[in-house]
Amino acid sequence: MEERALVAVPVQSVGQLLPGPVPGGAAGAAAGSLSAPPAAAACWPPCWPLAAGPGLLLLSAHALGDWSFLRSTYGFILWTWDLSPNVGLFWYFFTEMFQHFESLFIATFQINAFIYAVPLTLRFRGQPVLVMFALLVLMVTFKSYPSVAEAGLYLALLPLWRPLAPHARYGFVVTCFYASVMVLAPVMWTLWIHAGSANANFFFAVTLAYNAAQIFLVTDLLFAQLKRDHVLTHGTAKEVEGKPAKLVLC
Repeated sequence: MEERALVAVPVQSVGQLLPGPVPGGAAGAAAGSLSAPPAAAACWPPCWPLAAGPGLLLLSAHALGDWSFLRSTYGFILWTWDLSPNVGLFWYFFTEMFQHFESLFIATFQINAFIYAVPLTLRFRGQPVLVMFALLVLMVTFKSYPSVAEAGLYLALLPLWRPLAPHARYGFVVTCFYASVMVLAPVMWTLWIHAGSANANFFFAVTLAYNAAQIFLVTDLLFAQLKRDHVLTHGTAKEVEGKPAKLVLC
């Protein structure tokens, strides 16, 4: 009886599970033609927010009679007028900052929410789901008014990156960070707000640990993807000129 070996092909992203054109001659073109979406359908999903956004703004201005709602919505987020304590980084820095430098640091802080989109997209253009996940974590980290509930979205997507676990280095550290924050955040908030036996520095230290955990998480996943790409391309051998070597990303 003829024996056949089964080879497991690793899937790098969810995008590879979606149907698409199959390369390889006339048969591949015929198979690809069955699954390839029309050009209009492919262009529609990225373009509908660009069309719907201005329309919704116009409807809002027509309903309210003017454009003053922009100040209470987008302006409120961009200029961070409310410095109530939260799990973000803005409230403490801008409470302690001199008014003269406020505009400079607001621009510096806000640009972090989207400045990483272009380099991440160019470097990981073959893993769009990974780029989406990384940008999601970065936006939650650098938002003006974040909440813990927003972290639940990207934490629910973590099982997608199970193939990257063997290449990650700081999984235990990140887990300890999150566990410590879950325990200490309500304690420090109660001591500061309710008991009055602590100050803002106690709670802000917890928020720093929380945001550091998010940064460690996203950087560890990105480095793990680079290591996995290297292993898939060059194999698992770690030798240079016949001598043992160590893969270091810098």
